[in-house]
Amino acid sequence: MLYFNLQFSKRHIFSLLLLLVSIGLLSLNLNFLAISPPYEFIQNFAHILIFLFITLAIYKALPVSKYRIVLTFTIATVISFTTEVFQFFGARDADILDILLNFSGIAMATSWFLSKRTKKKTNKYFFTISLLFLIGITTSAFTYKCSSALYKQYQLRKMLPFISDFETEWELVRWESDRNAEMSLSNKQVTRGKFSLQVNFQQSSFPRICSHSIPKDWSKYNRFLFDIINPQDEIIPLKLKFVDNYTNNDKCFGRILIKLMPGINSIDLSLNEIRNSIIERNLNIQNIRGVTFYLSDPPKKYTLFFDNIRFE
Repeated sequence: MLYFNLQFSKRHIFSLLLLLVSIGLLSLNLNFLAISPPYEFIQNFAHILIFLFITLAIYKALPVSKYRIVLTFTIATVISFTTEVFQFFGARDADILDILLNFSGIAMATSWFLSKRTKKKTNKYFFTISLLFLIGITTSAFTYKCSSALYKQYQLRKMLPFISDFETEWELVRWESDRNAEMSLSNKQVTRGKFSLQVNFQQSSFPRICSHSIPKDWSKYNRFLFDIINPQDEIIPLKLKFVDNYTNNDKCFGRILIKLMPGINSIDLSLNEIRNSIIERNLNIQNIRGVTFYLSDPPKKYTLFFDNIRFE
């Protein structure tokens, strides 16, 4: 039987506390901090630092042995996968990117342990270079993400009061769709400029498009306007979903139904109507985190063209 003669000293207590705090941070729902795109990557990159601390805590808690590093790596990896699995049942969603970031933190700590422990110069250089490489890649990726986010925010503010006019490929990148809605720029049905956003909604439960790269504070404006061209010869019920910083796990969000007539539909929504689109409470229009356009159980495929989304 494998037996570890552990004497609980101050370092073991500190390691245990650090481990518990780090695991707790992974399961936290940070919506109350109003962290929203494009700054959510800060929360994602925190996985690296958290798992670096977790690996350090495990290493310090284990007794000295030739299997110490291997056990540390194994336990930290198991915790990484376990925390992501549990997030399926919690307030957050599991993500393969989070697992990769977790592993990056584990690899950094492990490389540092190995570079300190190995006696051969060749191995020491190898593990040191591996550690520096991981730090360099992480720092470069984080710097690029920061620069990209700041540039997007600058572009977004420069466009106001327009939110999206779909005149560039950059506009297309700011919108997301699920596998049941296909997006592309089109010059066929346009109300402003040269292009509009063509969306082919498939026959499924909730085909949708959404954007989280939008202005957060809507309180400076009175109206939310947009144009939708419906080329079908029938009325199409389109739903809007508004998510604010209090929305938790896709619950308690704003919802408005719009009946799209054939042809051009110029939709004009007052901010009061949007604010009152939740039954339980008022939508926080000072911190809007996302807008979704979707169809509910469409009986067939539909094509719609979106353009000139703006404030007034």
